[in-house]
Amino acid sequence: MINQVVPNNAPQLGVFKDFQQPKNGWYLAVNHHEEEKRRSANYGKTIAIGALAAGFGTFALMRGFVPKSASKYLQNLRRNLAEKALKAGKLQNFYRYAQNKVENYIEKSGSINNITTLKDVLFQRLMFGKDGKRTFTKKIHQGITNIFTKISRKTVNSSYSATNRKFAALNEYMLDINAQILERNSDYPQVKSALHNITSRMKKVNQNLEKGFGINARNKRLTEMNKATEDLFDFFWQSSFSDIKNFKSPNMYQTFIAEKHLMPHKMKMSNDVDILRRAITHNIDDTSKATSKAIDNIQKFINPTDESSNELLNTLRKNLKKYKKLSGDNEVLERSELSQEIISNLKKLAKSFSDNGAN
Repeated sequence: MINQVVPNNAPQLGVFKDFQQPKNGWYLAVNHHEEEKRRSANYGKTIAIGALAAGFGTFALMRGFVPKSASKYLQNLRRNLAEKALKAGKLQNFYRYAQNKVENYIEKSGSINNITTLKDVLFQRLMFGKDGKRTFTKKIHQGITNIFTKISRKTVNSSYSATNRKFAALNEYMLDINAQILERNSDYPQVKSALHNITSRMKKVNQNLEKGFGINARNKRLTEMNKATEDLFDFFWQSSFSDIKNFKSPNMYQTFIAEKHLMPHKMKMSNDVDILRRAITHNIDDTSKATSKAIDNIQKFINPTDESSNELLNTLRKNLKKYKKLSGDNEVLERSELSQEIISNLKKLAKSFSDNGAN
């Protein structure tokens, strides 16, 4: 169902909206010397093969041949092309051209999901009737939908129950260990104080687990999302079958309409859940992943010819890899220095956005 689709490539609808790709895209600059002509022919073959691959990719997605990992592969491909464009020399324009084509394909490939949505909306309209009063078939449609909704909720609740059991087992184990430590070190006030702090933190984690991910919290989020999707079928109908001209709209072939409509709600819920999760656990790996995800989102809005911004993003990625792997006697000092460098580069990147936005 269209209200259950989770975005793989969510567009950022915030401060970066003014940074768009040039209408004419990027071109492959070719020198007219004989050697360059030979290279140009090779590049042309590569681009032609790429175009054929993209065409097959579209066909395969429609047929369901492309695995779910395809989106992740394309994101990694785009990142690699951006990194190569920074140090490719004479091939720089080619890598920028390829990067731009991959970005355009990622953006527009989401529109393939509109085909499934069109099918769902048309089928619902047939079952409900034009005025929604085709009672018998409407009940059949709603009954089938409810069955799949219950299956989805059962799957999600089972996953949360399994996590709760793991937390419960961990609590029992830690309480047992704490009791053994206290028994062996009953004469040491520092040990008692440390165990008291550990117990307090365990209680806080359990409280936050229930507050953010207990049955009441999950039901509240479900109610909010159901409310956000109430008008989704009507919205998509108005964007498609209500007027034949809608099928000539760029939105139909360049964006996933249902996802774009729900994006503000999904982004808010995702951010809210992330904050709740951080109250339970937020380690170095979490920080690295969150920052990497933010950098990937920023990359979408960076002009491929903006060498300084692309170089900053490349440096940030390298620093994050170092940050995640740091260990040893000097870890604290090195992590502090690297954090300052990362913050400094983020400020430079923010200034670059500000300057470009002012132009």
